Amino acid sequence: MKIISALKLSAKIYNSQSHHLRIQLMKNQLMEKYSDWAGKRNLFKYGANHLAKGESLMTIYDIGNLINNINDSEYKKSLNIMILGSSGTQASPFEGYPEEKIDENSNILNTLKPITSAVIGDQWHCFDMLPLRKAMNEDKIVIKDIRLLRIVKGYDIIIIIPKVTASKIAVDSPLSH
Repeated sequence: MKIISALKLSAKIYNSQSHHLRIQLMKNQLMEKYSDWAGKRNLFKYGANHLAKGESLMTIYDIGNLINNINDSEYKKSLNIMILGSSGTQASPFEGYPEEKIDENSNILNTLKPITSAVIGDQWHCFDMLPLRKAMNEDKIVIKDIRLLRIVKGYDIIIIIPKVTASKIAVDSPLSH
């Protein structure tokens, strides 16, 4: 019965293209395993669109916000990191589909221009968002771009990798089955 319910929910999500329902399912699945990760140090890997501490780039309170709230309720902090390749190629999320060239004019990269413009050369760069948040809170800077504001408020660290290469799934890898 549980499998049939899950299949019906999946069909509803993809037929209606409901991002909110998809996020609800992701949160539900994470909370089903809560007893496995409660009270431990954890690393959650989701796409950057899902991990902001507050409202995500998808304009919903997402996985990162849930984890941040759980940690806050336990008098702990979360460390939310965005890792972003600014050029090169990225893998498709589906096996068998070709890699894609990163669009250097994408919304996210355009939004981050004030930060990425400081990246020179091929070395990785790590940006601490705390000084920006502090300057905002002290009214020393004003960020009018809502997406940039969500990023500055939602992530503690942004790591920019100037050139990335799409990952490959090995034929004999367990991930390829």
